Amino acid sequence: PGLFTAVVYESRDRAARLMSLPSDSISIGTTRDSQWSAFHQYRGNGHADVCINLQLVRRIDQVLDCACHETYPGHHAELLLKEHRLYRMKGWHEHGILLTQTPQCALSEGLASCAFEATFADDADLLCWLSEQLKSIEVDWQVPRVYPLVHRCLARLRVVMSNAAILYFIAKGSRSETLEYIEHYAITTPDRARRIFDFITARECVHLALGQASAMRVVGAFLKLRGQRGLADLLTEPWTLNSLCAAIDPASTSAAIT
Repeated sequence: PGLFTAVVYESRDRAARLMSLPSDSISIGTTRDSQWSAFHQYRGNGHADVCINLQLVRRIDQVLDCACHETYPGHHAELLLKEHRLYRMKGWHEHGILLTQTPQCALSEGLASCAFEATFADDADLLCWLSEQLKSIEVDWQVPRVYPLVHRCLARLRVVMSNAAILYFIAKGSRSETLEYIEHYAITTPDRARRIFDFITARECVHLALGQASAMRVVGAFLKLRGQRGLADLLTEPWTLNSLCAAIDPASTSAAIT
């Protein structure tokens, strides 16, 4: 929790350098009994609750990813800014609610999944910041110089969840085949593989699991094209997956994200 909180403060500071953030607050809690690694619940008026699953978020890379994903410039920043700019300032009342299991939800997950890379884009910066933070919370571990590379390689394994969902729901793979796939390609334990399987097969998570990898690719391509200005646009404007594809390549169609 100490490192998680430090990442939240740092990522908020970095997001605030990019765009003006309204007054807000986040309550951070923990659990050990849930299917998800972390969960963000926006309460409105700038406040949110974030809960971390200590059974699943154990490695340093997981803490860094989850903190940026759930807060800044991930879910919290997006909902905070759209509530302020679209709902309150422009009066677009459709932005006063958040619908799950929709294409917009997949886009939000794609954006949040790119949040860490958008915050700590420079390897030397990440190495320096992380070393200082671990010292400040008295964690006795010398961060190796290769850590940023290892972290970014591990981040690429996020697509395993979506691929596993496609294997199970679309390719009609068996439960055992899907578990074997997750364990092998996510480089994880049988217990962790079972937890991931339970997550992707939960009714409220199926749409998310199937669409996240595609959304990540589209958001990643958009950020590569537009950089930090593109991040600000994604956090404050009502984009769709198709409009992002068109911004990346005007000749693209919805087929580009299937």
